[in-house]
Amino acid sequence: MSAWYWLLRGSAGCAVVLVVACGPSKDDKGNTNNNNVIECTGDEDGDSICDGHERNVDSDSDGVADYLDLDADNDGIPDEIEAGDADPNTTPVDSDGDGHPDFRDSDSDNDGLADGDEDINGNGQVDSGETDPHDPDSDDVGATVEVLACVLD
Repeated sequence: MSAWYWLLRGSAGCAVVLVVACGPSKDDKGNTNNNNVIECTGDEDGDSICDGHERNVDSDSDGVADYLDLDADNDGIPDEIEAGDADPNTTPVDSDGDGHPDFRDSDSDNDGLADGDEDINGNGQVDSGETDPHDPDSDDVGATVEVLACVLD
């Protein structure tokens, strides 16, 4: 793997080194054309998340690599529900924008409540007695709807 390095100087005299790695990584199972774009070439566990996104890591330390694990964060909600859709070619959803896709994030909305405690039966739907694991204030009104309501007021 090769890398490009840039030294960037800010107006306050600070310097930042920007490193961009080029070429495939041994963990990017879906990257076959050396352009660092994950192209789905497989979904070994059938959870609708491309193996290139799941990689050969074990997010929940259960001894099963994410690309073979049906619940990579061990929150009780299957990865195929947390993926966001049934198309392995799409990027998995990251509900709270923290850089960890929901299938690897046991608190997908960053509200302090574990996803498994919000979606108790792990079916991806808000049932009686549950809150939405994608709603950061747990009022069962999605954040997108709340933002739109604020803009429209």
